[in-house]
Amino acid sequence: MPDEIEAERFKPESLLTLGQVNGDQATESTVTIRKTNLDIISPVYASGPAPNVVSITISRTLNFPNISQHPRELPVTKTRWAHAPRRPESSTADRRLGPQWQTRWRIEEDGTVDLTRPLRPPKVVKLVAEVRDVRIDLAKSAVIVVDMQNDFFRDDGWFGLLGVDLSPLYCTIDPINRLLPRMRVADVPIVWVNWGVRPDGFGLPPSVFYEGGDSDEGLVVGDMHPTRHYSILARGSWGADVIDELNVEEKDLRVDKMRLSGFWDTGLDGVLRHMGVTTLLFAGVNVDRCVMATLEDAAYLGYDCLLVEDCTATVHPGFGPAHCKLMITQLLGFTTTSDELIAQATRAGSAS
Repeated sequence: MPDEIEAERFKPESLLTLGQVNGDQATESTVTIRKTNLDIISPVYASGPAPNVVSITISRTLNFPNISQHPRELPVTKTRWAHAPRRPESSTADRRLGPQWQTRWRIEEDGTVDLTRPLRPPKVVKLVAEVRDVRIDLAKSAVIVVDMQNDFFRDDGWFGLLGVDLSPLYCTIDPINRLLPRMRVADVPIVWVNWGVRPDGFGLPPSVFYEGGDSDEGLVVGDMHPTRHYSILARGSWGADVIDELNVEEKDLRVDKMRLSGFWDTGLDGVLRHMGVTTLLFAGVNVDRCVMATLEDAAYLGYDCLLVEDCTATVHPGFGPAHCKLMITQLLGFTTTSDELIAQATRAGSAS
């Protein structure tokens, strides 16, 4: 086992001990944590006795970021493993391995590892949709919210600085705000898929840099914002943040993309399959660009796709939505509304 571990594992108020080593209690040494630079600190076996261990106790000053300027004392024992330790059976009761209950293992009291991954109870609802009504399982569904971010919605964001009329986009905010709380109550995952490119532009083809018009005039992807001083559509920037009018909760998921499609060169497909999702409900902007590209790739990957019409919009309202709806209903899936989803999810919740 490595004799180093990332600093994020340690909390200033934590007491981490080795437990029994060769019948004796391991000694502890104090480490002072200060706000400067260091990215590793010594590991400990934090959950009980550890057989076949050679213990080396040290005391040192460690410096790494994101710690209060005021020094705090943290007991730490440095350990070198003779072999990878086996966690004691007494600590395994009701342990679960994995972030999603339907895809995790469970360690039982006797140490048996349960690999059955039981399915979530179904939450089947029937929706009025086009061109035919559909029946979906909310327990295997997720909402994909595309590009509801500052660079597309703010006057001083990318689209605003290009002179784009942003007014057609704002009709999506109220329906999305009504839909998402009801979906969360039904345990339907919310996945925010926003543009978030590398600030250095690596991984992007020239066609992405050309987006936004003539590459010799105006701002393009990766250019420096003239007043806010971030790279346009850069990951972690103000321009890539979800707009303030929408509520992002801690349990929601976020996927950064570098193409029109949220599936290209991202972890979106892996995240959805890990959760056992087969049906996707699409919201966001622009419906004739990134929403449509993501929906198309989802359909090609085998997902069942529904566009939530009133939760989508485009800066080209004259022709974009009609074309997308035709393509979706003829070739790729179905369309429905937020009111229909809310009504049926509420009815299913009342019946359960």
